[in-house]
Amino acid sequence: MGSKPERVDGADLTSPFAVCKAISDVVGSTLGPKGLYKMVVRSSGTPVVSKDSETILDEMDIEHPAYDIIRSYISDNSSVYTTLELLLLGELVENALELVDEGIHPTLIADAYDMAAREATASMAAASTNRARDRQSLEELIATHLESKTIFDDSSSLANTVLDALCDDLGNREIDVDDVEIYTVSRKQVTDSVTIPGVCVKKRRPVNHTRV
Repeated sequence: MGSKPERVDGADLTSPFAVCKAISDVVGSTLGPKGLYKMVVRSSGTPVVSKDSETILDEMDIEHPAYDIIRSYISDNSSVYTTLELLLLGELVENALELVDEGIHPTLIADAYDMAAREATASMAAASTNRARDRQSLEELIATHLESKTIFDDSSSLANTVLDALCDDLGNREIDVDDVEIYTVSRKQVTDSVTIPGVCVKKRRPVNHTRV
């Protein structure tokens, strides 16, 4: 969890630039296999320890439109690259402030960022390749995503379970994720997860009220 804890309590978060930079700085050090865990203390006093950027972002108690925009974007575009996206956001904000200090109008900077984004998207599209949609490739893709979460040790077995819920053996059947229900069971491990096709009905054991 790191020898030196980081704390952003009391930071100036009135500026949208300060909010973006604070989020980027907090989340940035969680990246990689040697990334640090972060402790976020809720208003109720309950601590939450995680190195998952989405979890940290959700638990942050920041009241600012910039934070709301970032959180909404991350929620709608959840991916394995969330931490990298937040790091890039912090660097873009920092570079933009330097350009403003040099006398460049913010509108020109925003237009330049839009142009750079289009060029980067086109370059990535040209360099990308389509992988085969076989089960092994899909399982590797899901496992790669899960490895960035706190369950990385069980990513392989859980990836197989997720794939069972979404596709058949050849990866041909795709269903709406809203049709998949996830139930948690206490005192069980991630490796105990199973996929149950059809309808799952949770029943309680009947209570015998007969008096003796």
